[in-house]
Amino acid sequence: MMFKMLRPPSRPLPKKFNRHVSGSTRSFVERRHKRHQQYARERWNRVVRRSRHLFVSGVGSLRQWLWVIIVGGIIAIIAFFLFSPSLRVHEIRLVNRDPRMNTELIMKSLAPIFGRQLLFVSTREVQIRVRDSVPDVKDVTISKGYPSKLSISITLHPLIARLVIENPDGSIAHEAAPTTGTGAQPVDQDFLTDNGLYVSVPSGASGTLLPVMNIVDWAVRPVPSTPLLSLDLLQRVSQTEQALREQFAAKISSRTVYIRAREFHFALPQYALWFDVSSPLSDQLERYRTFLKNVGPSQAHHYVDLRLTGRIVYR
Repeated sequence: MMFKMLRPPSRPLPKKFNRHVSGSTRSFVERRHKRHQQYARERWNRVVRRSRHLFVSGVGSLRQWLWVIIVGGIIAIIAFFLFSPSLRVHEIRLVNRDPRMNTELIMKSLAPIFGRQLLFVSTREVQIRVRDSVPDVKDVTISKGYPSKLSISITLHPLIARLVIENPDGSIAHEAAPTTGTGAQPVDQDFLTDNGLYVSVPSGASGTLLPVMNIVDWAVRPVPSTPLLSLDLLQRVSQTEQALREQFAAKISSRTVYIRAREFHFALPQYALWFDVSSPLSDQLERYRTFLKNVGPSQAHHYVDLRLTGRIVYR
């Protein structure tokens, strides 16, 4: 049985209904009303606690399922990259091909990479294979184009001179010259790169006219794609030629390098200048300056030897 507090009527009750309510009855009704409010409040709190417990349990289960889905997705992605045939190397492209490069040789060296998963192809391995097949490589840039493309950009060391290889007696041991005429086959020419490497290139592949350098006094016949001149000798030749042009306005017609003797000659219109790497370049240039001042260029007809310390030999 529910008891509710009765509000006083807005109008006076009829006399026959207006009965007197004792204090005990009033207090009893008030206590029942308070217990009803407390019971309703407790019931609501139970509902809230139950809902909160269900929500926390649902969030925990959802979190566990999310972790299962994430881990499963990662495993699926790894398996896809490991075993999917669509992510294997199907195309290798050479970018910025130089006419000097032997494309067939490069592709042959890269043959073991075809069919491998692109993700696990090491750029270092590709660089090593390219450098082994092309010794005059200066830089190799590799980019992966997913899902199955590998792009390789190769930069070669620039050519600085065309070589004429002579025997010690002065006869030509090897000089490649292009043939002419209908049906003529391209002939290899000998060149020197900026790092001292001797390369053999088909005629017309150099692209520009290069100065000629005569190579004499080789101990063993030079082999293409191998180092020919040391970097210090090559640097000394370049520095000397630059100094002669800038300080003496010299017109150099040819250059001759003696490998074993580590000396080099520059042919001028009147005579040749002999240099070596034993003494400082500044001392040899100073000796040439002294020769021009005290003797004069008209006195030499064959050579001016600037290698000896303390004296100048000319003929």
